[in-house]
Amino acid sequence: MDINLNDFVTDKQLDNLIMTAMQEDMGVAHLDVTSETFIPADLRGQASMVARETGKLAGIALLHKVAAAYSGSEPTDQIEVELLLPDGSTITQGDTVARFTGSMRRILSMERVALNLVTHLSGVASLTWQYAEKCLDTNAKIYDTRKTIPGLRGLHKYAVRCGGGASHRMGLYDAVLIKDNHIAHLGIDDLHQALTEAVKRAHSKFDNLKFIQVEVDTLNQLKQVLNTGIDMVLLDNMTNEQLREAVVIRDSQDPGVQLEASGRVNLQTVQDIAKTGVDRISVGALTHSAPVFDFGLDIIEQ
Repeated sequence: MDINLNDFVTDKQLDNLIMTAMQEDMGVAHLDVTSETFIPADLRGQASMVARETGKLAGIALLHKVAAAYSGSEPTDQIEVELLLPDGSTITQGDTVARFTGSMRRILSMERVALNLVTHLSGVASLTWQYAEKCLDTNAKIYDTRKTIPGLRGLHKYAVRCGGGASHRMGLYDAVLIKDNHIAHLGIDDLHQALTEAVKRAHSKFDNLKFIQVEVDTLNQLKQVLNTGIDMVLLDNMTNEQLREAVVIRDSQDPGVQLEASGRVNLQTVQDIAKTGVDRISVGALTHSAPVFDFGLDIIEQ
């Protein structure tokens, strides 16, 4: 799986994130009082990052930057990294995904930040993988949302991609999503004309919009928003029967528009939702409720 981390987050953003993580763990003086007390300054060794369960790997691409941040200026204070599997790989219990060689003080100081990043992002990727597997043999694809931890959106969306999902929009700046609160002041009879005009304004004012989408929660609203120039409709909290009816309506009135199901989506319901014929299913839980993936850092020689 060819996934470019820099399509989701810049090097500067990564450097800032890692420095923030280091400082909250070691303080502004960058102190690890435990390692400095018990680990000889000249002790070198090797450690392996090992999976304790089965899932999808994400975050491994950050480890060179993490190791560089924790390395010192002297050759004896360096941490060398060997990445054994790329992000997006399927991993099973016992798989070694990376090895670190160098100063044991530095490796032990780095351990928690490295694990925090990879366990969290692999958790997002692994949960996404579970959802995506449920949608095999359907037209539906799993998408993330903006329900991300502040400061981690780019990495969250990268992890979703590693798990086989797709990115909905990065933020408020790259796509138009007209939600229920945006149209609350309109009557149902005013909706079609208002959207038609809004689509024209959006295209004239903003270049390179990813898409224009509108949220509806009734089939009557759906009929009003079709043929306005929008790209997608978000079908919010509809039953599976309503979703199937929405597909029929879309196919007959505006077949170029994509339909996205949202709300009431979990691992027990997603397969039936996918079978209704919708094109997309957005799942906030991918990023706001993913459990961490279990990795350990094992010292293999000293």
